[in-house]
Amino acid sequence: ECVELLYAVRSDAWGRGYATEMARLAVAHARRLGLADVVGFTATTNHASRRVLENVGVRFESFFDRAGLPHWLGRLRPID
Repeated sequence: ECVELLYAVRSDAWGRGYATEMARLAVAHARRLGLADVVGFTATTNHASRRVLENVGVRFESFFDRAGLPHWLGRLRPID
């Protein structure tokens, strides 16, 4: 079982750590629910979102195309 890590921040609030805070809370909640894997993905050009994912422990797994754009896929496993 896995769950996708999602977050959204209005552009006028970017760069203040809100996405990282939301992602950390979401990961903690997924763990409390007993979900084994947490996945996250972002367009390869969205460096800020990738940084958020990596900051909460999501590690690169693969690249894939979505809507004609390359995306970065990562996973946070229980042993991470």
